[in-house]
Amino acid sequence: MKAKQILRESLGFSQKTFAQYLFIPSSQLAMYEAGKRDLPTATLLQIAKMSLFLDQEKPTFVEQDELLKELESELYETLLLQAKELQYKQLKEQRLLDAIVKKYNQNSNLYYFAKYANKNRTEPDEVLADDALKEIKKNSLVVQFEQQLKLRSVKTQLEFVESELKRYEKT
Repeated sequence: MKAKQILRESLGFSQKTFAQYLFIPSSQLAMYEAGKRDLPTATLLQIAKMSLFLDQEKPTFVEQDELLKELESELYETLLLQAKELQYKQLKEQRLLDAIVKKYNQNSNLYYFAKYANKNRTEPDEVLADDALKEIKKNSLVVQFEQQLKLRSVKTQLEFVESELKRYEKT
């Protein structure tokens, strides 16, 4: 990083915003930072004042601490909300998985019963077995796996959010 960019970036300015603040074209600032052009004296004085601010007028630890506490409090509230949303989502995904597994098991039983019943008939009725097989495929092991994956993802997110909550509860 070029030394002429350090001040701008340490203040959090984009090149465009910094140029606007200094009342110069952004192309002129870019050329200055690249070492291809000098800036007007008035602009250099503004930059010097900013540099002094960073060196001498830094916020006190108390000010920084107050800001940090405020930001952490905001983060904590966001984490609480996120945890509640994820808990709800986890319940929803678990219920959906339970329903898929239940339908799969019911239709598997129905399919095997239909096959068994057809063995004892002179004229087999394949409609019941075919319908059960269609439903088995709708709730297949692949569908169950995909739902388990969604559920695991939500659980992992929730674990992370809860660990972050614990971290900020202490502060």
